[in-house]
Amino acid sequence: MPTTIKIGDYMPAYLPACDGVELLTKELEFSWPGIEGVKKSVEKLEYYQCQDSYRQVADSYREQMTDSPYDWVEVAWVDREEGILGEYYHMVYESWFYVWFLPEGPSVPGSYLAAAWVEGDIPLDMPCH
Repeated sequence: MPTTIKIGDYMPAYLPACDGVELLTKELEFSWPGIEGVKKSVEKLEYYQCQDSYRQVADSYREQMTDSPYDWVEVAWVDREEGILGEYYHMVYESWFYVWFLPEGPSVPGSYLAAAWVEGDIPLDMPCH
């Protein structure tokens, strides 16, 4: 079981690995304000499946992302009916990281994670802050 997952070929785009993490090979369709603009603005959006509920995964990530070895600064945490978005900035690498925690389904115990990495000191324009 991996302890970290790496988004694409990017550094420092590492995340803690959720239990039972699997990289999805197909794009995950989900509803989020501004997601179409995000998809056009990022080089890659990757999708993962986790075995725990999206709230459990989000809580775990929120606890770990700002600590070593990840060292991301939490900029925003948005909890909506559709899921949760964590927005992070890495001061050393001047990079933004966006992580959506999404429920798999009403009667399914697992969850999905969508992750995007953006280089530069200007965040994406996200309408849901």
